Amino acid sequence: MARYNEAIQSMTDRSQFILITHIRKTMQSVDVLYGVTMGEPGVSRLVSVKVNDAAQARSESRNAVRGNDTVPAQNTQVA
Repeated sequence: MARYNEAIQSMTDRSQFILITHIRKTMQSVDVLYGVTMGEPGVSRLVSVKVNDAAQARSESRNAVRGNDTVPAQNTQVA
């Protein structure tokens, strides 16, 4: 799977890709994740997360819990 992710990453400077996957390693290697949820029958909702922003906010939040915080932790909003 690493070779696949590396191949996709090597082409992102000149192309954009839409990948449909549930493979965690592939999802961790992207810039933005989009998902579709169905909160109630027949009503779909689009959810997006900027992966790098979410990872940074998670890291800041962990540091705040441990007392290593140099800047206030920010909540990550899902649009």
